Amino acid sequence: MPEQGSHERSNMTHELHSWISLVPLTDAQLTSQRQLECTKGLACTRRQALETALYAASQLPQSIGGFGNLLEDEGPGEEQRSVPSVEFLTWMLNDIRGDRFGLFVLDYFKHVSKSTLKHMGLSLLAKSASPYESILYTVCVNAMAYKFLTTVLMTDEQDELSRKLWQSALQCRKTAQRALKEIGLLAAPSLALLQAILCGIFLYQGSGDTQFCCELIRAACRVCVDLGLNTTVVNLQGTSEEEYYCVLWCYMLDRNYAWKLGRSQCFLDVDPGTILRHSLFDDSPVSSLLLIYIHLAQVQEGLIPFLKNIPSSGKNEDVAPSFNNVREQSLLKMEDVRRRINQIPINSHSHEWKGLDAGSEIAALDFAYHSVMTAIFHLTQVTPGLILGAGELYLHSARQGLSALVSICLLSSDKQATVAFLHWTLLYCPLTACFVLLCNAVTTSHLGDFNLLKTVTNCLIQSGTLSQPIATLQRLFQNFVSLSQCFFNEGSSTTSVDEGTLQMPPSHQLGFVSHLSQMSPFSMDDPVAPRQGTLLGEDHIFDSSLYHIPPHWDLGSLLGDAADIPPFSAG
Repeated sequence: MPEQGSHERSNMTHELHSWISLVPLTDAQLTSQRQLECTKGLACTRRQALETALYAASQLPQSIGGFGNLLEDEGPGEEQRSVPSVEFLTWMLNDIRGDRFGLFVLDYFKHVSKSTLKHMGLSLLAKSASPYESILYTVCVNAMAYKFLTTVLMTDEQDELSRKLWQSALQCRKTAQRALKEIGLLAAPSLALLQAILCGIFLYQGSGDTQFCCELIRAACRVCVDLGLNTTVVNLQGTSEEEYYCVLWCYMLDRNYAWKLGRSQCFLDVDPGTILRHSLFDDSPVSSLLLIYIHLAQVQEGLIPFLKNIPSSGKNEDVAPSFNNVREQSLLKMEDVRRRINQIPINSHSHEWKGLDAGSEIAALDFAYHSVMTAIFHLTQVTPGLILGAGELYLHSARQGLSALVSICLLSSDKQATVAFLHWTLLYCPLTACFVLLCNAVTTSHLGDFNLLKTVTNCLIQSGTLSQPIATLQRLFQNFVSLSQCFFNEGSSTTSVDEGTLQMPPSHQLGFVSHLSQMSPFSMDDPVAPRQGTLLGEDHIFDSSLYHIPPHWDLGSLLGDAADIPPFSAG
């Protein structure tokens, strides 16, 4: 048996190295010419399928950039500088730091303090601000109003009044976005400018315009540096809470967009240890939810230097020692992240979650976690030095990441909320996992990976009606499915999902991380360990008990032939 397992791992390693250099880790690599020499051993049809898929993907940055807002009618155009009424401002200021909302969502309001928000709102109402200040205040007040209203809608019953509030929220968002584009490129640095830019990033990423957000974070980091906040935050005695949260958001967003785009360095030079060390700010600490994203940003920062020039065949000896060190440190940090995710209360009725969708937030955390893990194990494969079991973990992380996307689509009956979550996951992170499963499905006829890709494609159809970027990605994934379909005709030789989809090697074989079982919902001793669920195929389990699937979803019709996917991560 050990010899058989060793032989299977050897085959997997050979199969991975036949296509791993085709997988883009960043958006920049989507448009770069991929070397197909590694696939010479493949049948011509399979090689052509991969070549066509990569060409289609190379067109993605041009076709998906700059769409911005959701496609739905956002109501009639109103005065560009519309200001929330004094009654609304009073309501928002009274509730924004009260007990109406839970601890987790309050972090999203702290980059603009209550006193600053009050000053901005009253200045707009009294028309006492300068024209330039009015633009900045309009962005901040309307953006905060949008976040406030959408949070209120998460806590209240849905009725006719809720629909009116949603229309008001959309108008606030539109007003803020329009005002943001009036800000001059050479605007003098100020805290209000930094706050307005950050508000704009939250709005535009939530609307699906990642390309514009990548430009905004550059501007935000420049303002942050011009104000000296990246250095003054080291000493909290001279830093306000809103300044600290501005630096915090700049740090996290800068690292993520650098990771996604494939930038060789970050714009904001700040010690991540300082960020974490000062996370206990007076009596208002950073929540455990946001702390997880800070820790993920730390890991992303360590990976960024290795993303731009990736070895194509694992023969680059120069990067091996430095990356081996980064890999070990990163996996230990990711183990800590996994533990933190598992410790977050999953009870949606917990007061900490009030104002947020607990299930979707945890699924989004899982997606972010597995996206980073997939990048780590990809770099592990292309760096000299064979790590036993890393190939299985590479495929496992990619599968779990896409499973988390499916969960986001299934968990909420609120279509708009689902679209926003997809904008902050599928558009916010690289598409590495999708290409991993595509390449593995095409080269090895892995039925489970093909079906998971098919499931993701089906899940995105509904959201694509509300978001042009999601519709574009859905068409790309449909292209992937169509190109792969011919290799899964009835009677063809395929690998089913239970023949290695979630198989994990013993942790002692990995040698670079301890207690690896905590990184996965599956036991190391029982690698497949399906939980009790609904039987959808002869040997395959789709575990509907891990997430509460709303009754309005017809799960059978959604999955279709894609029932043979691994259970979702419960982490």
